[in-house]
Amino acid sequence: MLDEAIEDVGKWDGGVLFADALKKSHETLTAIYSELTPAAEAAVRLIGASAASYRQANQANER
Repeated sequence: MLDEAIEDVGKWDGGVLFADALKKSHETLTAIYSELTPAAEAAVRLIGASAASYRQANQANER
């Protein structure tokens, strides 16, 4: 959408180049995000599991 608007700017040859760079950047960021998302989800699950273990240990110590 934005890339099409940039390409449509009259008398601006750089618009096409800029739009291409924008598309490639978006594709790259999407690919990186797709790879990082599972790792981040795993990290959150590990942190949650650790927090649960800490809570259980803390409750046992308080008794």
